[in-house]
Amino acid sequence: MRFAAAVSRHPSPPDATAEVVGEVLEALPGPPPDLALLFCGAGHGRAFEDIVGTVRALVGPRRLLGVTAGGVIGGTEEVEDEPALSLWAAQLGYVPDPVRVTAFPQTTSGSAFQGLPQPAAGRRQTVLLLADPFTLPVPDMLDVVASRGAHAAPVIGGLASAGMSPGHNKLVLDGEIHRDGGVGVLLEDVETVVSQGCRPVGRPMIVTRAEGNLLFEVAGRPAVEQVETVLARLSEDERGIVADGGLHLGIVADEHQVSFDRDDFLVRNVVGVDRERGALAVGATPEVGTTVQFLLRDADSADEDLKALLAG
Repeated sequence: MRFAAAVSRHPSPPDATAEVVGEVLEALPGPPPDLALLFCGAGHGRAFEDIVGTVRALVGPRRLLGVTAGGVIGGTEEVEDEPALSLWAAQLGYVPDPVRVTAFPQTTSGSAFQGLPQPAAGRRQTVLLLADPFTLPVPDMLDVVASRGAHAAPVIGGLASAGMSPGHNKLVLDGEIHRDGGVGVLLEDVETVVSQGCRPVGRPMIVTRAEGNLLFEVAGRPAVEQVETVLARLSEDERGIVADGGLHLGIVADEHQVSFDRDDFLVRNVVGVDRERGALAVGATPEVGTTVQFLLRDADSADEDLKALLAG
C-alpha cells in the first residue's frame, strides 16, 4: 500500500486544486489511486463541483469521497475557518465498494436507513463514512449497526461541518454530489485507533432540554450560560482555543459509570450559537437525561492518547 497527502492554503480554488493535485501526483506515481479523500475547507465550498471534476480528471481515483468542512488537515497542518483544500490518496491494491446511506423520515418506531452495508461473509470490513449531521442521525444509525452484533461492520469517519443547517453541506461519491445523508466505502482488514484530542473542562451535567441538534438547557440553565460559566474559569490561552473553534461537547458513552475521564466521551462539534434562545447547535442529537461535559481541544492530550494507543 502507498499513500500521499497534500494541503493548500491558497485562497483561489483553481490554484489550491492545482497545488494539492500536483503534490499528490508527484508523491504517488504509477497507477491511479484506488481511493482518494477530498476535504474542501472554508472559502472553497462554492467551487466544490469544479474541484471534484478537476481531481477526477487529473488524479483519476477509482473511488472518490469528499466533503465540505469548516476545517481541514493535511500532513502536519490543520487549517480552521480559512481557505484550505486537502487531498489524500492511496493505492490499496483493491477498489473499495461504495456506500451511500440516507435516512427515512423518523416514525414512532424509530429511525430507518437505506444503504447500510452488510459485511460480506468471511471478510473483515470497516465502513469509512462521511455524513451530514443535519440529515443523517448518526447516533441512531450507529445504534442500528450495533444491534447487528457480531455481523456488524465497524463504522469510522467524520461529519461535514461547512454548513449549519440541512442542505448547506456537500458530499461527493465518485462523480455524484449530494447534500444529505452519508457517503462512504467498505475498507478491507483495517485496524483503527482514535485519539480524542480533547480534555474535559467544567463538570459533567445533565441535558434538561434539547430539540434535534439544538441544546437548550443543561442542568436547568441555558446552554449558552453554562458555556459562559466555563469560559470565565479558563486561562487566556484556553479562551483563545475556544475562540478558534476548539470547544466541543462530550456525550457520555456509558451512563452507568460514576465518574468520567476524557476517554469516556463521544466528542461532537459545537457548530453554532443561538444567543437569542440561549441554545447551542451541536453535531449530534443529545437526548434529555444524557450526561454531557464541555471539552477543549488539546494538542498535548491528543499526542499522549495517540502514542498510548499505538504502543498498545
